[in-house]
Amino acid sequence: MRGAINEQIALLGILLAGLCIRLLYLYQAVDTPLLDVLLIDSEFYDRRAREIAAGDWLGERPFFMNAFYPYFLAILYVVGGTEFWMVGLVQSVMGVGACALLYGLGRRLWDSRVGLLAAGLGAVYAPHIFYDGALLTAAPITLMNIAALYCFARSTNGRRGWLWLGGMLLGLSATARPLALIYVGFLGCWYIVKMGWSGLSRWIGILLGCSLVVGLVILRNYAIGGEWGLTTSSAGMNFYVGNHPGANGIYSQVDFLNSAEPDLERAAFKLEAERRSGGPLGPGQVSHFWLREGLRFAVEQPWDYLRLLIRKGYLFCNGVEAQNNLSIYFAKDLIPLLRWCFVDWGLLAPLAAAGWIWLWRSRSTVLDLYVAAYFVGCLIFFVSSEYRLPVVPVICLYAARLIIAAISFLTAEKYRNFGKVMMLSLLLALPINYRDAGAKQLTLKRVDYYNFATLYQRQGDWLRAERLFRQALRIDSSFAPARSGLARALFEQGKPSENSMAYGEGRRGMTLFRNGEYEAAILAFKGVIAMNGPQPQILNNIGLCYYRLDRSNDAIDNYLHALQLDSLYVRPRYNLGLVYLRDGDESSAYLSFERVLQLDQDNHKARFQQGVTLARMDRVAEAEVHWNMLLARNPGNVRLRAKIDSVKAAL
Repeated sequence: MRGAINEQIALLGILLAGLCIRLLYLYQAVDTPLLDVLLIDSEFYDRRAREIAAGDWLGERPFFMNAFYPYFLAILYVVGGTEFWMVGLVQSVMGVGACALLYGLGRRLWDSRVGLLAAGLGAVYAPHIFYDGALLTAAPITLMNIAALYCFARSTNGRRGWLWLGGMLLGLSATARPLALIYVGFLGCWYIVKMGWSGLSRWIGILLGCSLVVGLVILRNYAIGGEWGLTTSSAGMNFYVGNHPGANGIYSQVDFLNSAEPDLERAAFKLEAERRSGGPLGPGQVSHFWLREGLRFAVEQPWDYLRLLIRKGYLFCNGVEAQNNLSIYFAKDLIPLLRWCFVDWGLLAPLAAAGWIWLWRSRSTVLDLYVAAYFVGCLIFFVSSEYRLPVVPVICLYAARLIIAAISFLTAEKYRNFGKVMMLSLLLALPINYRDAGAKQLTLKRVDYYNFATLYQRQGDWLRAERLFRQALRIDSSFAPARSGLARALFEQGKPSENSMAYGEGRRGMTLFRNGEYEAAILAFKGVIAMNGPQPQILNNIGLCYYRLDRSNDAIDNYLHALQLDSLYVRPRYNLGLVYLRDGDESSAYLSFERVLQLDQDNHKARFQQGVTLARMDRVAEAEVHWNMLLARNPGNVRLRAKIDSVKAAL
């Protein structure tokens, strides 16, 4: 009785300590970029959550990003407001809840000592603390997955309800990240091989629970988009990102992709797929196209693909935390607490691997399959710290088992066994903590500082933008985008420097352009390029000057150069269409305007010019569709109607 009370007191102390650590993290993060502005996926989730909270529950297209997290955020926004720290607070409680479930799982599979120590390791695990405070899916996924594992542990006495509940939790997890479905498949194979028909019956219970949740998402996607598919329409794109000739094992932008922001990413993949296939494609068709492209790489270049798989395996096991959105290394610069937390993958993974080997007779197959599923998932797609985080609870359990075994060897004076365990752990720690040049580069933070600087730049907070641009340049003084950003930040604040001179020269070029002094404007813009290197906006401006000077070939060259640097930049693509249309190349003009409309459906100028182009191609009925759409959206625009009537009269 006394032992049980002491155990509960110890657990309560661990959970309170874990909560206090997370609250301290949030306190230190509140006035930093981490909770002040939102980056990439977090910004998308926040924007979509606000739309859902405002009443747009279904949306207008099949899910491109995961279905779960925007709805999760929307509920929090409706109940508790839209402060980002409030989301971090809820997720911190969820993180502590995951530690409590970890205790229950360890206690049920082995004993209370394993459960308590594993819960303690999870409470102070640095990446876990970091992701609990981020507007990303990692915290809910980890909680749902460990809850599912706990349900499966409870089902050993034939309680099928636990299997059904565990399946539902994995289904919810799959709507946040579909890697959980791989685990469902692995469980089915294992249950059937081990138990035959009885195992099949158990797995069907899990499958039904999972399908109940995932099926709702599938039906919603079909109702909205008219195509059958799993949880999102981005699976094929993610597969291609992780499996193409330039892939390096982590998320890295392909050559035609200039932004990782979800909406721009979706548009770029769609545009490129349609360009390569030669026709319009729906969301599911785009996903299937990129899946085939990734598989083609694997089949046509098997040795390169094998090397890529080995690389992914190395990164999954390695101590480096490969960022997909936020970088923990960037956060450590801002949050002193993270620098104090020394429990990380590099410490726990060797202990866990040694425990898995040394105590092989009492392994848990359910846990082993779980780790294998996420390992295979990262091999299929790519490796990131966020994708790897859900396996950390299992790593904590196996590490806890080894630590307890090592302590028992010491207390029993079995020094030889203790030495063997420590030697095995050290030998495993060497490859896990070895960082080659590619892994070391993942710890650099120049892109993180640059990304957050651009967010402040959009808000007009030039001082903060300047500080972050400067920090990016301290890490890499040759980082051209940061130099360009710093130039504008300094110019906007009236601070003289060589960078601000380049920005000032660009402003002078715009003034000359507006005054009709196109030759002088070209010289000014070329001066900017000489100081800061080629930039899409400057090349587009030079193209405009050549267009006004009737030098079409020079204009086209500069527009194409701008598009090589940023394929999603709409202005040079639209201006390219104007050059083609003026020169009588209606087919090229049509393609240019069509691509503009694919990127920006509300671009009224491109829609009008597309109508003009179609009319010149004797496709008047199609031109009328575009013009009628414009008139419907602008019913009181007399000038627009006059322009359309003028074009019709000239036919």
